[in-house]
Amino acid sequence: MRAFLVLFFCALVMVLSEVCSAKCPRHFPMTDGLHRHRPTCAATKKLQRELTLRRQARVQALKNHVKVTPPTVPFEEPPSSLTPLHSPSPEPIPSPLATPPPPPLTNAGRPRRNYRLPMRFEDVLPEPPAAVAVAPEPPSGPRRVILHVRDTMRSVCNRFGLLREYPHRPSYDPDSLLKPEDLANVHVPPPPEEPSDDPPTMSLDPPWPFRNMSIYRLMHWANSGSNSKSEGEVTRLVSEVISADDFRAEDLADFNANRENKVLDASDKAGDDRDVPWLKDGWKEASVDIEIPSGVKNTPARTFSVPGLHHRSLVQVIRAAFSEVMALQFHLTPFKRFRTKSSGTEERVYDEVYASDAWLEAHNTLQKSPREPDCKLERVIAGLMFWSDSTHLANFGTAKAWPLYLYLPICLSMFVLVRPLARAITSHTFHRSLTPSMTSLRDLSPANPAEPVFSHIVWKLMLDNEFIEAYEHGIVIRCTDGIWRRVYPRIFTYSADYPEKVLLATIRDKGYCPCPRCLILKTDFPKMGFLHDVRARLNLARTYFWNKVTAARTLIYKTALAINNKRIDAVLQAFSLVPTLNAFGGKLGRFGFNFHPMFVVDHLHEWSLGVWKATFAHIVRVLYAAVPSGAAVSTLNSRFRQIPSFGRGTVRRFCSDVSAMKKLAGHNYDNLLVNIIPCVEGLLPEPFNSRLMTTLFRLSEWNAFAKLRMHTDTTLELFEESTAVIGRELRSFAATTQAEYKTVELPGETASRARRGARKKATGNPLSAGPPPAPLGPAKGKFLNLHTYKFHALGDYPPTIRLFSTTDSYSTQTGELAHRLVKRLYNRTNKIDATKQIVRLERRETRIRRAKQAADTPKNRAATTRFSENDGSAYTGLDAHHHMSKLRRDPIHLLRFVQENAHDPAKKRFIPKLKDHLLSRLVGRSFDGDETEYSDTDRNTIKIVQHKIFPVHTLRVNFTTYDMRRDQDTINPRSQPNVMVLSPETTANAHPFWYARVLGIFHLNVVHTGAESKDDSAQHMEFLWVRWYGTEPGYRSGFKAARLPKIGFVPDTDEYAFGFLDPSLVLRGCHIVPAFAAGRTSTLLTVTDGEVTAARAVGETDDWENFYVIIWVDRDMFMRYLGDSVGHLVHNKSAWQGNNDGDVNSLPSDDTDPRASTETHGLTDDTVDIDAEMEGPGEEEDVDDSDEEEEDVELGGDDDGNGNESEDEDVNDDESDDESESEDLFDDEGFLDI
Repeated sequence: MRAFLVLFFCALVMVLSEVCSAKCPRHFPMTDGLHRHRPTCAATKKLQRELTLRRQARVQALKNHVKVTPPTVPFEEPPSSLTPLHSPSPEPIPSPLATPPPPPLTNAGRPRRNYRLPMRFEDVLPEPPAAVAVAPEPPSGPRRVILHVRDTMRSVCNRFGLLREYPHRPSYDPDSLLKPEDLANVHVPPPPEEPSDDPPTMSLDPPWPFRNMSIYRLMHWANSGSNSKSEGEVTRLVSEVISADDFRAEDLADFNANRENKVLDASDKAGDDRDVPWLKDGWKEASVDIEIPSGVKNTPARTFSVPGLHHRSLVQVIRAAFSEVMALQFHLTPFKRFRTKSSGTEERVYDEVYASDAWLEAHNTLQKSPREPDCKLERVIAGLMFWSDSTHLANFGTAKAWPLYLYLPICLSMFVLVRPLARAITSHTFHRSLTPSMTSLRDLSPANPAEPVFSHIVWKLMLDNEFIEAYEHGIVIRCTDGIWRRVYPRIFTYSADYPEKVLLATIRDKGYCPCPRCLILKTDFPKMGFLHDVRARLNLARTYFWNKVTAARTLIYKTALAINNKRIDAVLQAFSLVPTLNAFGGKLGRFGFNFHPMFVVDHLHEWSLGVWKATFAHIVRVLYAAVPSGAAVSTLNSRFRQIPSFGRGTVRRFCSDVSAMKKLAGHNYDNLLVNIIPCVEGLLPEPFNSRLMTTLFRLSEWNAFAKLRMHTDTTLELFEESTAVIGRELRSFAATTQAEYKTVELPGETASRARRGARKKATGNPLSAGPPPAPLGPAKGKFLNLHTYKFHALGDYPPTIRLFSTTDSYSTQTGELAHRLVKRLYNRTNKIDATKQIVRLERRETRIRRAKQAADTPKNRAATTRFSENDGSAYTGLDAHHHMSKLRRDPIHLLRFVQENAHDPAKKRFIPKLKDHLLSRLVGRSFDGDETEYSDTDRNTIKIVQHKIFPVHTLRVNFTTYDMRRDQDTINPRSQPNVMVLSPETTANAHPFWYARVLGIFHLNVVHTGAESKDDSAQHMEFLWVRWYGTEPGYRSGFKAARLPKIGFVPDTDEYAFGFLDPSLVLRGCHIVPAFAAGRTSTLLTVTDGEVTAARAVGETDDWENFYVIIWVDRDMFMRYLGDSVGHLVHNKSAWQGNNDGDVNSLPSDDTDPRASTETHGLTDDTVDIDAEMEGPGEEEDVDDSDEEEEDVELGGDDDGNGNESEDEDVNDDESDDESESEDLFDDEGFLDI
């Protein structure tokens, strides 16, 4: 009894005691104690400040509040000159139901929201360009003289305002054959075919050289698909081979796989006996001879033979390409693409290479040239694009390959190029590297001139007399459409990393003028973005100095001067030349071909693995310098680990230690840049934190512009401004960090330097382990170096896009991903003379693929699908706005669901709100009905069948991208829950979007009765249960402010913190990242400790205070915020300008012109070299550090301007990191994930 009284007394004291505040746990039995405590209570003071700020925000919001009448038209009508859009939605049917006025603004509701519902939009589907009338075939008749006149023609505008301008009427329009699935970035299975009563047709003639269809099908299965025959491969064996109608077991009575493979291999040699063009483009093996100066006056040069070069004839490859089925997609006549804006003005659009200035110039030059005698055939261009790069073939060991890839022709869309299943890119040559056993070649001189000499001797072999004849007189080919044409090959681009560009351009690596496209001095590289730098790139463009190279070679071969002799340097060093005859200049120079512009920019190596990687490494150095204990770097790693994934591999989970930069590929570095702003924020003191935030914003902005697949004149002008801005920002960042922080090498850089030093001291094989590594010693000082080619190359991106189209068409990423085929074929060899086996296996796969295309056999392949069979997903075309499963496996009873956790704020008034939402949609209101409350009588007209709702796991939302492609986002409440909808706000500086986190995806059957019912039968409806975000009040964001949009959860004290959303209002998914610097809070949800709420993930007890919207998570997202894109007809005028007075087109944040400045911000040469090949093992570069040293040896011994020889350094140089699995940037159906 005494214990009971004690407990009762304690409880009574607690009840009657005074509580300080909601954020202070102290209790006081007397009021005097409370009054003495409150003036010194930190929690109470903080709460008072928050309440004051909320009151001020509420007053300001009330002053800005303007009630806007919802428009009755979903979006602005297009100009009358354009093709009409889809028929507009019917006018909303007015409802006589009483609609009370919206509630007043709460103190922390959705700021800047006028308490209206998301704007409904019409989902505009992509469509091919308007059809063009092709030129009729000329009738046969007597010869006549043709007077060439200007015959420029234009197509009509499509619904997006796009038109094409041809120099003359084309003879063929491949866009007329486009199907809806060709305009999609995602694969959706076709609808199931209706069963036919007709018996299946049988193909009696198997593809040559197979004896019967049974052997053909079995060999096709064996030479395709995965190397490891998994369960899926066995299933494919049954579905494609055994279950085929023309498969007969008796046909395999004497089957022998080895014999059939030999028959298939021998069929290439029978190409001369059959009139099939693609039988003659097989592989040839040759040896090349290298002449090396003897070093003795008047003594002939020594000749060395390098065997084992596998190559294919360029002319035969062109013939085969124009005879394949894919040739039906070739654009043979170039054109200019224009866009008619809503204002009526026109601007140029840059997307594909066949719509570029380079192609138009080459085409016009060809048409003006004299015709071949007695030839009336149409003359077209076969544009050639090359990629080359060495790669490791095995995870362990030194097996390597050096393939040269040919993309032919570039008159094929880039969207076909990025699909490896289309096999638009083909291996053309396998270089034979100079192996360590060829010591007589490798040890000729410290400059090692054999490498560039060997590369150009190989190219002279490929640019043979047959190709030169075709280049001058063309190749007569009967194309796939049945028309004979004269095809002229032309080389447009060559994509390679910097060491290979140096070899092919025959210039010195890191010489005085290290750029392969211009003669700007290395000392002027930090001035990238200045106006005089832009002019210098035009005035100092490189041409082939044949006279200087010939004069230097005469001194070497005739007078026996050493390559690094001062007399040789006097001729070559000022222009950073090497005494090697360039194959392109020697073979094609007489036709006016300048090979220097073809070495296009390289976003992968110059930016992702170059400038940005070096900048990120320097940020880590600054963090170590600011907090020597490493706590800031640990926080950085922790924040990156908490970044959620997004899309189909667009943003992936980060490793545990991103600051070490181990095993990272180019795609990983792009993800670092996309998400770095929230992760770095607050780790440095002010004002350095704000300066770093601005710099990172500008870098991310530039990266987004560089990766666009469709540019206009407007975006290119913005890109040029952005290029000038990042030049200024990086100069300021380098100077500021050098002055304020003592930055030294990272631990990985110190270890890498020690290993390189040990290798240099080693003798014999440079790939051997060598002596034990030397002690690391103290870390050296390091700063951000801008005296590099990669930083200088950033200024060439806008003009290159104007000349050759967007960077995706010639990105080295295409060549790097093509290595996957070579590596896969290598795994099928016995590793002895692997190159010969690789080319043989490549021929088998190619022959099988071509035979399959030509074979007239039933389509027995089972339809592949992304949708799981257990989710009930039926076929839904990409023309639909979204797809949701109709499964009813796990029904939820509404009353039980609400009563399970009645105190959960997410379920507050769940059923009334749901009925309000459904009722508004059923009566045909313009917008959804979250904020329209009805009476109980009105709600009683809604009957949810069996009081059950049915949850599903995912919602797939289809949308039209900025470049008029169809794409898809998958919304999953557990992994990718965030969505964005259009905002109806029209006030000045209003944010164009609203954001919500999806808590659940449901569908149900509902019956609507009463006077306003349109259908009293059960209707199927879908809805999303969401938790709303609100924009942060008083926060400046936008392109001028250089800050991302900041949002936060609406507190549950707001009546509309939770609600329901019509899935048809969802624009797409979005990438929302916590604002880590703001910390976490538990005040947004009124939840008792220990209680579970549906608003949070399992295990979470609080929320992040704020979030950032990552506006450049992909290309389409960036253009939605930039505005004025071609494909976004819905909200082109709702460009994100932020809640400030900035203009979306005002990229520079300063008032001064960034190009007018001439200061270099105190740059020195004692800095880290961005130009170093930092692509460590496992990156898409696929070159180990030993090879980098061999490739980057300076020809002529130029130094870095400070008396020290430039040296490549690799942060990721780990002895155990010889090779890792290549990054799989493609999804399951072969589409490139961006």
